[in-house]
Amino acid sequence: MEDNIGDVSVVLGADNVKYYIEKDHIPSDIVIIHKNFNKRFNRDDVALIHLKRSAEVLSFRYHIPEIFDILPNLECEIAGYGSKHTLRTNSLILYSGKTRLISNDECASSMSVLLARDTICTKNRGTAPCGGDSGGPLFCGGYLVGVVSHGPVCHMIEMPSVYAFTPRYKKWIGRATTSYKGL
Repeated sequence: MEDNIGDVSVVLGADNVKYYIEKDHIPSDIVIIHKNFNKRFNRDDVALIHLKRSAEVLSFRYHIPEIFDILPNLECEIAGYGSKHTLRTNSLILYSGKTRLISNDECASSMSVLLARDTICTKNRGTAPCGGDSGGPLFCGGYLVGVVSHGPVCHMIEMPSVYAFTPRYKKWIGRATTSYKGL
């Protein structure tokens, strides 16, 4: 499903978007949203951004694993430009922090909701995604295992954050990137 969600662009390699170099700013031409995306239930909360021009390949890459065992208490890292506090504007500075995986059973129990099997959860006091971090990465052991989907009010103590579990979308990403002309 293609969707016109407004102007979407990417800034590569910047830890402060106020001082990025113009060549690092790349606008998109289309955004491909998963055909089964359900906003009400945050199901299949993933999208792909096709850039208008090629990006310079970075010296490091995070791969999406074929299989990834969700090991409770595994330390992972998150990053984003979201606000640091509830109802504030997004940050110009890239923030990152450590967090830990929890089982989806613990996550669902903490949030009193039924979680889809295409999610992964973290919980760590003081380190959580906030408004503006949606779509941001969850890295574990050198792999991209999630992208920020949803959670409670920013930095709510001891409440989990929910991510789209990227290994479940690897085949969809492959199909989507080959089925669109010009990709």
